[in-house]
Amino acid sequence: MSYRRRRLMNCVQRMRTSMQGTRTSMQETSYRRRRLMNCVQRMRTSMQGTRTSMQETSYRRRRLGTRRSGSQKNEIEFIKARGYTEKCLESPKYLFFTDDIVVDWDTAHPYLSIAGDKKSFTYQSQVQKVTLHEGSFDSSVCVLGSEGFSSGKHYWEVDVGKCSDWDLGVARKSAPRKGRITLSPKEGFWALGLSVKFCWARTDPWTQLEVQENPRKVGVFLNCEEKTLTFFNVTNMSVMFTFQDCAFSEAVYPFFKNSHRESTIRICSVEEE
Repeated sequence: MSYRRRRLMNCVQRMRTSMQGTRTSMQETSYRRRRLMNCVQRMRTSMQGTRTSMQETSYRRRRLGTRRSGSQKNEIEFIKARGYTEKCLESPKYLFFTDDIVVDWDTAHPYLSIAGDKKSFTYQSQVQKVTLHEGSFDSSVCVLGSEGFSSGKHYWEVDVGKCSDWDLGVARKSAPRKGRITLSPKEGFWALGLSVKFCWARTDPWTQLEVQENPRKVGVFLNCEEKTLTFFNVTNMSVMFTFQDCAFSEAVYPFFKNSHRESTIRICSVEEE
C-alpha cells in the first residue's frame, strides 16, 4: 500500500512539474507575443508618420508645381516668340528669328532726335531741324516703324532704359497722328506703357497691370494670324499683357512713344544680352 502511494505521489509531482513548465512556457509565449505586438504597433506608427510625411511632401510638390507652371508657361511663350527651336534649347548657341525694325523719319515728332541707324531716338528739349510731313505726329512725341505688317509673326525688343514715361505697341496706318491722340484699340493703337510709375495696357478703359518690377527691356510679339499682340518683360521672361482678337483690318506698324524729356529709347537686337 505504501509502495502504490509513493508511485501515485511521484506521478502527481511529475504532473505538477509538467504543468509548471507548461505555465512558464505559456508565460514566455505571452511575453514574446506582447513584445511582438508592441513592435508591430511601433512599426505601424512609424509607417503612419512616413505616410504623412510623404503626403506633405507630395502636397508641397504639387503646390510648387502649381506656382511654377504659370512661370514655365510664360517662359515657353517667350521662347516661342523669340524664335527658339527645340534643338536650340539644348545648345548655348540660340537662333533668333526677329524683325529688323527701324523707325520712319517722316512720322517722327519734331522733338525727337533720331540716330543715324534709325534704331534709337531721344526726346530733346528743342525742336529738331527736320522737315515736317503730313504723316508726322505733331502733338504726342511718337514715331512709327518704317515697315507695316498684315500677315505672319513678328517680334522685336525695345530697351526703354531709364525712361519713365513711354508706350510701345502697334498702330494702324490710318491711326490719327495730328493733335492730341488717345491710345486705345478704338483709335487704332494697341499699346502698353509706363506712366506715373505704373504699367498700363491701353485698353478701353486702360488696365493697370500688376508687375513685380517695371521692365527695362520689353519684347513685342505680333501674331497677325491669331490677331494677338503680346508684351514680355525680357528680364524675367514674363508675359505682361496680351491683346486678344485685335481688329487690325489693315497693316499695322511698330509704334513708339517717348514722353520723358532727355531720355532715349532704343530698338535692340535680341543678341544683345
